Amino acid sequence: MMRRADALAATGDLSGARLFYERLALVGDRQAALALARSYDPAWLRQQGVVGVPPDATRAAFWYARAAAGAAAADQSPQAKP
Repeated sequence: MMRRADALAATGDLSGARLFYERLALVGDRQAALALARSYDPAWLRQQGVVGVPPDATRAAFWYARAAAGAAAADQSPQAKP
């Protein structure tokens, strides 16, 4: 599903990509949460030259926090320890 989301984002279909990223992020995929955050981030959208897609700094912050929390949780998991 991540490949499909990335492909949609690459073709400019951020609305479609967001649907896939969110489904993945909700089940704990921190890469998807990060991609979803970027898709809402006004600075990232501006840097990428994206027009016609509404930014949402609040949603971006929420998903950045979820991605960071997922990374922190993964670092604490028994599988992450050598």
